[in-house]
Amino acid sequence: MIICCYTVRDRMRKRKKMSKIGGILGAAIMVSLLSVGGFNEFQVTSDPEGQGHPAIYKDIVVWQDLRNDQGDIYGYNLSTREEFPVTTNRSTQVNPAIYENIVVWEDYRNGDWDIYGYNLETQEEFLIVSHRDDKFHPAIYGDIVVWQDLRNDNWDIYGLNLLTGEEFQITTEPYSQVHPAIYKDTVVWIERIDIQAYVFGYSLSKSKGFRVQQMQGDLTSQQSMGTLLCGWI
Repeated sequence: MIICCYTVRDRMRKRKKMSKIGGILGAAIMVSLLSVGGFNEFQVTSDPEGQGHPAIYKDIVVWQDLRNDQGDIYGYNLSTREEFPVTTNRSTQVNPAIYENIVVWEDYRNGDWDIYGYNLETQEEFLIVSHRDDKFHPAIYGDIVVWQDLRNDNWDIYGLNLLTGEEFQITTEPYSQVHPAIYKDTVVWIERIDIQAYVFGYSLSKSKGFRVQQMQGDLTSQQSMGTLLCGWI
């Protein structure tokens, strides 16, 4: 089993003023291999700038990268040991996710945070969603991309079918729903009600929502919600 993580290296401490590029700046992407025989770690990229938010599908690792002075998305093929750019647009791109040949990410090229995608097989980049309000945390499984969306003045979860081009709203509650994830036909997210957080889910095939779990902790920020979700998973 291969696990992606990113760690700080003392020799990489260059800081940049990019408020959206979260996580650890000045980090090197590390990939860990867990096996019955022990724990082996190997480095995927050694560029002296900051890398973060890795994601992996089979032999392809993708991450956000600061080597060009703004966030770009890069990838690495574990089989061929080849590194490659996914997008190097002059604006900022962060938080990639990947499934099969499709990489998705947050993109600021239009003056707000939109969701873009890239087909590794056809080498074609495409827009997933763009409007004046921000969209964060894309996730993908099969032909469905989901993300959190601020178009209704609070965070909702939206989705897009890449085959049909149909966009659809998953949540309509007045509270904020954030940090979506998707597996098969099930979408899950964190829903914040006052200072409490709950994990909710929705079956795309049954068009039915459900509550998964109440999370413990004082949720006073978006960052604490993400931290609690990681701890719960």
